[in-house]
Amino acid sequence: MKRSCSVILLLAMLASACSKPGTAQKTETIMGTQVSITVAAASRDEAESAIEAGMAEFRRFDAMMSLYKDTSEISRVNLAAG
Repeated sequence: MKRSCSVILLLAMLASACSKPGTAQKTETIMGTQVSITVAAASRDEAESAIEAGMAEFRRFDAMMSLYKDTSEISRVNLAAG
């Protein structure tokens, strides 16, 4: 019994030592689907900044390539066809 308690305590200590304090996650609906980004960094602020940069890039792609937004490059090409 004492040994199993020691093993459980050791595993709990290892798990807490391996946790990442700078981990952040965000999910948004972009391009008609759920986009989820998870980042582990040195700090939570750094992780959130990286996530926002990634989401901004997805939004940029959506603005360029959306078939449903009249201002996208693809929509403008399609409207000018003919």
